[in-house]
Amino acid sequence: MAQLNGIDISHHNSTDVAKVSADFVIVKATEGVTYTDPRFAVNIAAAKKAGKLIGAYHYMRGNSPTAEAKHFLAVAKAYIGEAILVLDYEDKSAPGVTGAKEFLDYIKKATGVAPVIYLSRSWENTRDLSAIAKAGYPAWIAQYNNYNTVYSYAPRPLLGSLKHFGKMAMFQYTSTGKLPNGGGNLDLDVFYGNRSDWQKLAGGKSTEAGKTAAKKPVAKPKKPSGSAKVKSVQTWLNSTYGAGLTVDGFDGPKTDRALLKAYQRELNKQTGSHLSLDGLWGAKTQKASIVVKQGARGNITRIVQGALICKGYDPDGFDGVYGSGCRAAVAKFQRAHGLSADGIFGPRTAAKLF
Repeated sequence: MAQLNGIDISHHNSTDVAKVSADFVIVKATEGVTYTDPRFAVNIAAAKKAGKLIGAYHYMRGNSPTAEAKHFLAVAKAYIGEAILVLDYEDKSAPGVTGAKEFLDYIKKATGVAPVIYLSRSWENTRDLSAIAKAGYPAWIAQYNNYNTVYSYAPRPLLGSLKHFGKMAMFQYTSTGKLPNGGGNLDLDVFYGNRSDWQKLAGGKSTEAGKTAAKKPVAKPKKPSGSAKVKSVQTWLNSTYGAGLTVDGFDGPKTDRALLKAYQRELNKQTGSHLSLDGLWGAKTQKASIVVKQGARGNITRIVQGALICKGYDPDGFDGVYGSGCRAAVAKFQRAHGLSADGIFGPRTAAKLF
């Protein structure tokens, strides 16, 4: 069987993709619902200019799968049809398999291209991925024997077997690879097919004898703008709790921590708890957490609404009123994270949301 050797990179790599030896380069594009890798545009353009096959991947977090898929397409849309599209499904905050499939289905419906799912062999064996496999989404499996340095490309067989997928489209066999001009440790990958197979997987025209089919000029991806709803949350946290956030409309660690600090402050005020206002989730904060449901009003409800907004779920308002829209958003979040979808905010939901 024909094989292609390549790498996957993000801004963490100082790789000169134009100079490194690779048949293909898969570049991190996005993460969550607001983050765009700062090297995405540069890396993918350089790989393409150097005549390498390209791919773009999204690192999944614990937000609305559809919201994450929309963010990914907004950034990677200029390369649809020539880059394979990948869901990186490995983070512990990522939703259950139903959420992963929701992401994949959205991408396929929006683009007509079946994206690839990247995951470890361990997750492939221990999670019920049968629905994703039956839907025909290709698998890119990661498995490392050890963390010894691997010099140059050295594909090997998978240790063990797959439970749900009949075969791998790709295999990432080390995260400590070394290549000339690689700039440090690299993920090394093998694709089981030829250039034509890659182009078919990308949804574009196939290539023959290594010649890339002619394509229309690629527009430079637009810089994403911040969410007005997230800006309203940041503004409120600043005015009510002195959070000191930059009001940019992008959810990130500082905004998430400010929300949790506000939640801890309200728990202290309303329940007499003595939590440290550190913005860190722990056993004490979980124990102090209360149940909030439809009909509730106040700052805790507004904090819950703000956290939902930042995670890509629409509570139909940011007013401190736990109405039917908030209940529906909580239920959707619970469903995506493997919780009982009763629409009631409690300690278990709080542990996932914060």
